[in-house]
Amino acid sequence: MGKHHELYHNFDYSDVKKTFEDVSIGFLPYRDDEGCVILIISTTKWNPHENSMGDVMRALTSALINAIRSPATQIAGFKVIVDFSGFTYKQLPHVSPTYLWLFAEALQNCFPGRFRAVHMVNEGFLFTYVWAVLKQLLNKKLKDRFHFHGKNVKKLHKYFSPSILPIEYEGDLPSFDNTEFAKHLESTAAEITEVYTYGYEKYQKAR
Repeated sequence: MGKHHELYHNFDYSDVKKTFEDVSIGFLPYRDDEGCVILIISTTKWNPHENSMGDVMRALTSALINAIRSPATQIAGFKVIVDFSGFTYKQLPHVSPTYLWLFAEALQNCFPGRFRAVHMVNEGFLFTYVWAVLKQLLNKKLKDRFHFHGKNVKKLHKYFSPSILPIEYEGDLPSFDNTEFAKHLESTAAEITEVYTYGYEKYQKAR
């Protein structure tokens, strides 16, 4: 975490607790047919004036750190559904090239998990600005793992059984709710906080 110390130094779980309450980040309750956990990231409720992009990155990192502790997840990896519902001009400036670079770095070089696929849904015209930057930062292998479905969320059924998807993606489960996941995450806050210290002491000595 030393490389991005400004985001993770002196981390306290209370810093991201509100983010999980306000932003839809979490995992679906069931794995897919390949054993992957399914991470949901939705911009629907995101207000960048209440939860900065840095807050979102810390919350997302905390969720991934918690998930990778599972041996099954270490083997099978992650799949991601990013829902751009409600993404507006008010949010766009906060998704800066710096944070897109950080996101790309995490996917490719920093985080020890396997990202098997990233599915974009409800991505409108504004997403083209985000993708124009992000695709320049991704290697070909990872770029080829991105799938774009637009408003046709039922296209997800080609990749995931409806039995594990929430109703907003025309699945059989109730609407996505990260409340229980956030409670579980809070119960492991001490372990997550410890992970955030890795690399920081080395960074301090190097200065």
